[in-house]
Amino acid sequence: GNELDGEQTGFISVDDFERELRKGRLGARLSVLGLNIPDAEYFFDLLVFPTSAESKRISIDDFVEGCMRMRGAASGIDVHSVDKQARLILKSVRQSQKDTATRLAALTEAVKGLVCNRYEAL
Repeated sequence: GNELDGEQTGFISVDDFERELRKGRLGARLSVLGLNIPDAEYFFDLLVFPTSAESKRISIDDFVEGCMRMRGAASGIDVHSVDKQARLILKSVRQSQKDTATRLAALTEAVKGLVCNRYEAL
């Protein structure tokens, strides 16, 4: 049977992963792939993000695929790709912040107008 999926659910939990890493055999197998894992929970979070991060579990197929993607050293292209994605996300967040601030200012003015009109009516 699969040590990581002792209950045969088709999924691996972060607890299963950490337990098997502590036993040593899994860490040795992963190091053969060029994966040295000093922080099991962080590594696991990288694998599950963003599909099922809240459940802290991953399918066996996704686990294997993620490990294969992360093996070896990152190339300059990999780093540049992540940097570009992060910059695009940051640009989107900043635009959303500006849009929200504009809407909030308009809403604040509308509420002030309602309050003023109400007092004038009294």
